[in-house]
This record gives sequence, C-alpha cells and structure tokens, in this order.
Amino acid sequence: MHTLESIATVLQGTLTGNPQYMISGVSAIQDASPSDITFLLNKKYLETLSESRAGALVTPIMIPGVSNQVLVSNPRKALAEVLSLFFPAFYGYTEPSTMLHAASIDPTAQIAHNTTLGAFTVVGPHTSISEGTRISNSVSIGARCRIGKNCVIYPQVVLYDGVVLGDNVIVHSGCVIGSDGFGYYPDKENWEKILQVGSVVIENDVEIGANTCLDRGCLGPTHIGKGTKIDNLVHIAHNSNIGQNCILTGQVGLMGSAILEDHVTVGGQSGISAIRVGKNTTIAGRSGVTKDCAPDSVLSGFPAWAHKDELKKEAFLRKMVQSKKKEG
Repeated sequence: MHTLESIATVLQGTLTGNPQYMISGVSAIQDASPSDITFLLNKKYLETLSESRAGALVTPIMIPGVSNQVLVSNPRKALAEVLSLFFPAFYGYTEPSTMLHAASIDPTAQIAHNTTLGAFTVVGPHTSISEGTRISNSVSIGARCRIGKNCVIYPQVVLYDGVVLGDNVIVHSGCVIGSDGFGYYPDKENWEKILQVGSVVIENDVEIGANTCLDRGCLGPTHIGKGTKIDNLVHIAHNSNIGQNCILTGQVGLMGSAILEDHVTVGGQSGISAIRVGKNTTIAGRSGVTKDCAPDSVLSGFPAWAHKDELKKEAFLRKMVQSKKKEG
C-alpha cells in the first residue's frame, strides 16, 4: 500500500486532498474501489467520473467535487509510473515450470547467473545469454545467438541461428526471429532458392508483439533500432532497417530492404515497399507507401501521398457519388 502523498511525490504532481489516504490498487474508472487510484486519460471519460468509487484520481485538469486528486501534465506517463510502483516485477509473465523436463542446453552455450530457462526450452551451441534474462517454456534458441541482459522471452518463441538481442528486449509468444528472407531467382520454369546467410540484430529496449516475423538478411542483417515497439502480426522482410523509437502497429508489412528512419509511426495494415521513410514520419493505417518520403511527412492512401491531399480526394469523390445519387 502507498499513501497518496508518496504517489504524488513519485509523479511530481500537485496533490489535493488527504495526503495520508491509503491506496492499495490501480484500476479503471468504472471498476475502481475506494482503495484504488484511477486515471483520467481522456476528457471523454469525464461523464463516468461521477459514477466512479475510486479513492483518488490522477488527472491533467482539476475536477470539481473530487476529494483526492493528483494533478499532472502527462497522465499516461503517470499511469506507467504508478503501475511500476505497484507492480515492480510484472511482465504479464508466468514463471516457467521446471517440474517435467529441464531445458536442453548445449555444452558450449554460456548462460549467465540469475537467468531463468523454462521446461522444453532448447539453447543451441555457442549461444550466450546474459544475466537477468527470463526465458519461458518451449522456446527454441539456435546456434551463435547473443541475448542481452534482462530480456523477457515468452513461450513458443523461435530464434534462428545468429540472432542478436540487446538488453531489455521483450519478445512475445509465437514470434519468429531470423527465418529465411524470401529470396528466389527464376530458372526456366522453376524458382530456385537464394541462401539467406545474414542475421537479425535487435538493439536495446525493443518490444516485439505476438506472432510477428522478422526475416534474416540475405547477406547483411535485418536491423531494429533501439526503443522501437512492434505490434502483433507484423512482417519485417530481409535486410530491412528500422531506426530508433519507431512504432509499427498490427499487421504492418515491410518489403525487403525497406528503411525507416528514427521516430516513424506506421498505422495498422499498412505496407511499405523497398523505399526510405524519413524520420518523424506518420503513416496512416491501410496506407501503401511506394516511394521515398521526406522527413516529417504525414501520409495516407494507396499509393500513399500527403494526408491532406488524400482527405481532399476522398471528399471530392464522396461529393461526386452524392451528386450522382441525387441525379437519379
């Protein structure tokens, strides 16, 4: 349990109410009890506050009639900080079972102290795993992989040979890293395979969603920059290069050799060809990016172009359709 005063101190917020009020949990507005703290993340939830039983509220604006509240400038950051305060070791992670079968570790693998390996997990030859990393059940790690400190790898993840993970990387269930790039050449009536001998290199603080696939490069690596977050069901093809602190949401697909510079945000179900996307660019959902784009762009549509132009096009087409309907 924490006092409201101690929480406000962590958040560096302005406290109104009883500083010694005890908080034992964190909950959504509609589910909170008098011992919980809750958060106003969006003004659209103002109407539900009157029905909330929460003992305290974290908010970006002062709310009349609420006894205990902490005023902060960024409530989403505050939510992350309070969750870390109440759940310091939580990853949505279940400690792996070692009751049935121990992990299978090649004698040449180097496993640091304070590392957890679950049942049915396999670690290949000449692979190294650094301290504090937690690997769940039924994970397959190939040869010559390097896994950094304090990583979390969930069940049924597959790391092919030569994959490199930095520190604090989180890989969710079903993710496949290092599978062959889609490389073939035509020979008469057949498609012949081109060996994919590169690797995948993932820098520190990256999180990769469930059932996402990252293909190894043909020669050099497929590369994911520090702090990038990748959602579920994303495909990143061979030799793609993603910069730092990018966001890729669900069902995004990158062609081979695509380049995303730093701080690029890609909306769901978008496709990106083998082109360069400039830094700080935002790509709306279901866009198809087929040409290089400058930094600080906002794109949408297929083929993608400036979002403001896409909005004008859609407005024009809708007016045409409505006009035709009126005509008969």
